[in-house]
Amino acid sequence: MTGASLTIPTDLEARLAAEASRTVDACSDVGQSLKMQIVNTGSKGTALELPPAAAALLKTMLKEMAAGRAVTIVPINAEITTQQAAEILHVSRPFVVGLIDKSTLPARMVGAHRRVLLDDVLAYKSASKAKARGRSRRWLPSARNLASNERDSLFGRGARLERIVFSTAPASPDLTGGRGSPLMRDGPMRSRANG
Repeated sequence: MTGASLTIPTDLEARLAAEASRTVDACSDVGQSLKMQIVNTGSKGTALELPPAAAALLKTMLKEMAAGRAVTIVPINAEITTQQAAEILHVSRPFVVGLIDKSTLPARMVGAHRRVLLDDVLAYKSASKAKARGRSRRWLPSARNLASNERDSLFGRGARLERIVFSTAPASPDLTGGRGSPLMRDGPMRSRANG
C-alpha cells in the first residue's frame, strides 16, 4: 500500500466528518453525481461535479471518520507486503509466506521481498470466509444432534429440561447433589418426556 497513510481521526476531525456526512447525505441521492463548491479562504470558489462512484466513496469515508475509524484509499491493483497482507487477513506474516510458498496466494519477488496484489489478498479472504461458513453449516447440525443424543441419554428419549436453577448461596458441605447443594437449593432439575 505504497504511499497510503493510515491516521486515526482526532475528535475534531470526527465531528467535522459527521457534520460533512450529514450535509452530503442531505444533498445527494444514492447513485447520483454530487455537485460541490470548493472554497479556499480568501479566494473565489470552484464548482465541481463528483461522479456517483466518487460520491459514494466520499460518503463512506466521512461516515467511517465520523465513527473515529481510520480510512485509507488504495487502488485494487496495488501491491502490498506480506506484513500488510497478514494484517488484512488477521494472520501472522509467516502464515502468509506459507500461503505464497504453497502457491495458494500468488506473489512476485521484488529483490528479496515478496509482493502480493491487494485484489488477490481480498479474494483469498472472501474465499476463506465462504469456506468457513460452509464448514459451520455442516458442523452445526451434527452438534445439535450430539446435544440431543446427550440429553436423551441423560433424561430419556424426547425429554425437555423443565428448569435449571442457579443459586448464589454459599455451598453446603453436602456435595452429593442433595437439597443442600447450591445448585439444587430450589429443587432438583427435572425432565419431562414429550409424549
